[in-house]
Formats: sequence, structure tokens, C-alpha cells
Amino acid sequence: MFLFRREQREHNLLRQRMTKVNTDVAKLFTGPTIARVGKELGLMGKDKKLKLEKDGDTSALVDLLIFRELIDGRPSAEVYLEQQNDDFFPALQRELLEAYKEKSVFSLFQMTERRERRFLALNPLLPDGKEIVLDDAILARVADDDWILAGRFLPWKGYWIHADVIYAFDYSAKEKIFSEFEKIDPETNHPYIANPDRYPHFFFRIYREFGIPLGNR
Repeated sequence: MFLFRREQREHNLLRQRMTKVNTDVAKLFTGPTIARVGKELGLMGKDKKLKLEKDGDTSALVDLLIFRELIDGRPSAEVYLEQQNDDFFPALQRELLEAYKEKSVFSLFQMTERRERRFLALNPLLPDGKEIVLDDAILARVADDDWILAGRFLPWKGYWIHADVIYAFDYSAKEKIFSEFEKIDPETNHPYIANPDRYPHFFFRIYREFGIPLGNR
């Protein structure tokens, strides 16, 4: 129990610092950019204002801003990190920003093994994927066996973490996921599965339709 509490504290601290980093980096973007990305995700109301009311809405928006949009041709994490030039900038936040600058993976996995009540072995369900081990003490405790997980993952100290975007599905939804995946994306006129750049939009949409709500992780 004591070990889990320590791992839980570490997990919560990481999530808190990630929320802080994500919020601060997102503030670098202009209103029109935020509105454009929000519209892509279907988050703009009839009054042309952002509607961030459901689980995952804000995370999906911030994810696309940070990991896709550029600021003067440069990744936003790089721009923000460059602005933090004092010695008092928290080390954990700096580590997160450095991780953001590296290559992340937005993909689909199935749980295959739970390790030490902290790690989840994830098997890729998409072509060219590779097995990863997710470090998440909370998810490792609450996830059902064989859950399917989609989201953005990045290397972290020998394992992987999710960058605040993770969508859970019951294992029985696999056939439905791939049926939807083969449908034509009206934005590209190609199947969703053929364009990794559209994975964030696709998984966000189907998560809202038949995903398992995770709330604050």
C-alpha cells in the first residue's frame, strides 16, 4: 500500500506538471488558431464560441495545438522552452517539454499484460506499430483486462506515458473501431486509417460515441 501511495503521488505530480505545461504552451497560440483547431474537432458552437464541456474536449484541443501547430515555423514546445531561461524553472516541467520536442506516437493499442501494478504492456493494432510499456500507476489499477487504448504516447525514462490524450474502449469494440476506421474521411476523401495526421480527430470522435469515460486520470 505504501508503495502504491508513493507511485500515486509521483503520477499525480507528473499529471499536475503536464497540465501546467500544456496550459502555458497553449496560451502561446492566437485566438484564430485556437478557433480553427476547435472547429476541426467540432467544438465550436452556433455562437462561434468554443464548447469545452465533455470529458476529453480540452485535452483534444490542446493536443493538436501543441503537437501539430507551429509558431513561426517552430514547434510550440521549443518556443516555450526557449522562453524559460531562468534557473528556477521546475526541472520536471523542463523534462516534459524536452520530451514533447521528441517524436510522439498517436496510435491504437491493446492491453496484453499488467506489470507491478504500475505498467501496462500494450500491443499495437495498427501497421508499423511496436509494443510499448505504459507507465501509469492509476490506469494500471483501474483498467480492465484487454482494454483498447488510443492516444498520444511519448517516451519517458525508459517507458512511455500518454500526453494527456488517451481514449479507452472495451475489447469488444475492436471490430466497430476498424469498421469506422475504413470509412472515408470527408476532409481528405480517403479512409481515416490511411492518414495518421487525422488519427486525433478520428479517435476523439469515436471516443465520444462509444468510448469508456476516464475522467481525471
